[in-house]
Amino acid sequence: SVSTHYHEMMGVFPCLKVEPVPLAPYVELSVLKSKFDKPIKAIGFVDTGTAFTMINPHILPGCWKEDEQHFLAANGKPFTTQYISKQPI
Repeated sequence: SVSTHYHEMMGVFPCLKVEPVPLAPYVELSVLKSKFDKPIKAIGFVDTGTAFTMINPHILPGCWKEDEQHFLAANGKPFTTQYISKQPI
């Protein structure tokens, strides 16, 4: 049959494990404790300012304020997002 022939022709392909994408951008660093020490490898996380904490605003409603953020899309058109954020303490 045609379907049996199709399954016989299919090969087995190797695959690699897909690693999760990091949640924040990072850079590899070398830290020197002194001028003569060996460098210590480290990872520095870059704060892009795009993350917002998601918390239930119905808890302590007096501590929240409505706000909006204006962006410019890749096509050049502006758009606005409205959100609720924590008021400064």
